[in-house]
Amino acid sequence: MSVPDESTLWTGLSGPADDEIFCIERFDSRQLNIGRDPTATLIFNLWRSDDETRIAAKLEDTAPALFDGLDADSYTLDPQGGGVWLANVNYKVRNQSSESFDTTGGTVHVTQSFGTNRFGTLAPDFQGAIGVSDDKVDGVDITIPAYKFSETHFIPRAFVGTSYKNTLFQLTGKVNSLPFKSFSAGEVLFLGSTGQRRGREDFEITYQFAASPNIASIVFTPSITVLDKEGWDYMWLYYDDQVDGVAHRIVRRPRAAYVERVYERADFGLLGLSA
Repeated sequence: MSVPDESTLWTGLSGPADDEIFCIERFDSRQLNIGRDPTATLIFNLWRSDDETRIAAKLEDTAPALFDGLDADSYTLDPQGGGVWLANVNYKVRNQSSESFDTTGGTVHVTQSFGTNRFGTLAPDFQGAIGVSDDKVDGVDITIPAYKFSETHFIPRAFVGTSYKNTLFQLTGKVNSLPFKSFSAGEVLFLGSTGQRRGREDFEITYQFAASPNIASIVFTPSITVLDKEGWDYMWLYYDDQVDGVAHRIVRRPRAAYVERVYERADFGLLGLSA
């Protein structure tokens, strides 16, 4: 009894003379590489077309997107002649989400200290004002706590449409109105995102953030206490001429403090990131 070769088998399976393409997984498929970075390969035979575009479309419809916990990554098409193709579909572990952070701090210009030591006979009391001259308060640049962090996620292609891209655009330059990650409302500024499509399955998107702590009860002088300042609000002090009764002269002193809300608030839940 003779054993038919593969070409005979394909002819027998071809069915009616129409334009349908056939795709079956081969008997020698499912090659596995077990280790730290496991991979797998599924092998398919396709036939009844010389058009690589139609063959590729049929393979993409047939081969599973997920095999043994691994994601489809790439494939090869090898023409055998006569409308017959050999295809290898490669699977690997999908790149995992990643995070990075930077706590090297930031610089801010301040005009007011939290404590002063005065030296000299009848040194004027400027009540914490820094670098005072007759008509201005120069202040000084200092390093303050600043926390920058980024996250890279792999988002399904179906989720990253025009609406989601517009959401990323609209949230850029906004501060969280609700708790986000481990931060309280008002502490996180969304700096924006960058993304690129990876093949046919998903987008690789990196989200950039900066955090600044909320502060409560900031005492500048006995008469000026800021009860609450959210991390990304801007605080400044107004100075005017006042009489120093001890030094017997007119000096520049803080008169009032102001906290300005300079960033709009938004719900960062719209980003679709995990807590």
